[in-house]
Amino acid sequence: YNFVGDKVESLYIIPFDHRAAGQIQHQLQPVARLEQASDFHLLEACCDGLLVLSFRNTSTSDWRFSVCNPATRQYALLPLAYGSNVQDSLLGMYPHIPTGDYRLLTYRMHDGRLPEAATQDGCYIFTLGFGQPPTHIGFLDAELLTYIIGFLLFRGSLHWHPLGGMIMVFDTTTELFW
Repeated sequence: YNFVGDKVESLYIIPFDHRAAGQIQHQLQPVARLEQASDFHLLEACCDGLLVLSFRNTSTSDWRFSVCNPATRQYALLPLAYGSNVQDSLLGMYPHIPTGDYRLLTYRMHDGRLPEAATQDGCYIFTLGFGQPPTHIGFLDAELLTYIIGFLLFRGSLHWHPLGGMIMVFDTTTELFW
């Protein structure tokens, strides 16, 4: 964390390009600075240079997510939440080849205080830049994946290996678990 002259907590994003190592004598330059009143910045996922970060807002104590493109030096808050009533856990990030979109696979859990109509726990797909709420796809068994740190995107599918369990696979084209 760096405190800049305005005393705002910020996070510098500094990518490392091994190809440029011979050209630039060990000089790292930040490509983005995220300014938020927050306690933590965590890298939740990355895909093709896009970063998904999470942070805790000090005024509300709720966790929020943002997407950052270091190449364009832009970032935006995502309408996903991790607060007192609902928790969105990020399971993975992937390019959806048929549409060219980038998507997030999340698992949403409600605390039971919400009306029945709003208590659809399960997996959701959120399309970056689409401006629509996440789409519910079900699969309650994926709650197990919320306890696993990390995922692998390999040959068009997301993979997880729960401790003591079988590898779980999500096909990013059909957007189904198998």
